[in-house]
Amino acid sequence: MTMSVAPYETDSPKEPRLCEVLFFAGVSDLAKTRSLIIPVQADHTFAGLRADLVAKFPRLKNFLPLCALAGDGMIASDADKIGEIQVIAVLPPVSGG
Repeated sequence: MTMSVAPYETDSPKEPRLCEVLFFAGVSDLAKTRSLIIPVQADHTFAGLRADLVAKFPRLKNFLPLCALAGDGMIASDADKIGEIQVIAVLPPVSGG
């Protein structure tokens, strides 16, 4: 008796999953919301997310490059992939003193 097994598909794109984006301080003022649920692919980068956010919220165009992005509590670089991150925070610049 032989069993037929479906081949493992390596080239099939995974379904996008939902990720929560949190906006703080001036970013939430410009976006006019404190959070957003968006679909993302695991291989999407934080730079791509920045572009997506500017497309959705054009008022963020000049301010977003000054902001840090954190994925699940860890600061991310623009080249980092979103991967399995659940929550992304958009953090405006801060100063102390």
